[in-house]
Amino acid sequence: MEYLILVFVFGPLGFILLVLVVNEVRKKTGIDPKYGFAREQDFPQFQKYNDNHKHYTKLAEDKFDSFIDESNKSINKQDAKTEAGKYRHAHRRALALFWLSKKANEEENMFLYFIWVSMTIRAYNSYAPSNAYGKVELNTSSKQILQYVKKEQQALGRDDTEAIKKPIACIYIGEDIETGKKYIGQTVNAPEKRWAEHREAVTGPYKGGCKYPKWDILKGEVPTSKLDYYESFYIGFYDALHGGFNDNKGNDSNAYDEGVSERLSLSEESS
Repeated sequence: MEYLILVFVFGPLGFILLVLVVNEVRKKTGIDPKYGFAREQDFPQFQKYNDNHKHYTKLAEDKFDSFIDESNKSINKQDAKTEAGKYRHAHRRALALFWLSKKANEEENMFLYFIWVSMTIRAYNSYAPSNAYGKVELNTSSKQILQYVKKEQQALGRDDTEAIKKPIACIYIGEDIETGKKYIGQTVNAPEKRWAEHREAVTGPYKGGCKYPKWDILKGEVPTSKLDYYESFYIGFYDALHGGFNDNKGNDSNAYDEGVSERLSLSEESS
């Protein structure tokens, strides 16, 4: 009867997808030791995810604690009693949200939840209780997933999900006021934190000899999938490679060329 309800709610294809996701988590396959690489059956955009694996892994790791804190707001009393329970609840949320974002074709969220599914498994295993047969495995039934999916469908319309849906990623610029040389960078964290990291590590404009760069935000609330594009575009637009502090074009050479063309076009118009 449970399976008939799932087929009715999600349709035949949706039901098959749901079962596949559950089985993937149970078997823990398709995920390498570093939160992993996706396979074609995980989601259609698996190649794009794999190509940007390091980027999305770092983003997921940076936002993992926030996701756990968010999950604790909706945790039941039983799970809240133990660390294992907290990560079990967060894991089921990540699984439900991965399914919903996959269904809605929300790439960025889908990639994050895919990694969080794996991260919560590892976190749970660190605190998993033991019985006569060893550690209690993290299992999730189809009925439990359905319950979490329904809860998250209702929650997605609330303001308290905005922190998950909207990253704080941005493109920033550091300028040497004396020479006019510029440095372009990107970050998924608070920009002020990134600027301090440049100073401590002597990177960016500091590496080029600038002692007191003027920092500013060029473009805020940038989707993480667009960070490489805008960073390369502005490196070209502000001539930060040949006439500034950047060491390379960034990760998108086509965007860099677009930025150079835009700069030259504006220069011709003003002359």
